[in-house]
Amino acid sequence: MHALVWRGPRQMAVEIVDEPRPGDEEVIVQPEAAGICGSEIEGYLGWMSTRTPPLVMGHEFAGTVTAAGSGAGRETPSR
Repeated sequence: MHALVWRGPRQMAVEIVDEPRPGDEEVIVQPEAAGICGSEIEGYLGWMSTRTPPLVMGHEFAGTVTAAGSGAGRETPSR
């Protein structure tokens, strides 16, 4: 699949990456709408030391769940 990969401050490229696979309690979402937030802009500019390239950024999106791990969607009991 194609993804926009952050390679370092002010460096991004469209690259072919492996298809994601969900972990046991995860889902895969096919994005249908996306946006960017301030932390992504700061990451792009190299102002956030918590981001290490290469990195596919993007957490502001909505879409359709296309795959789910075996435990996804199950509620965790309260403690």
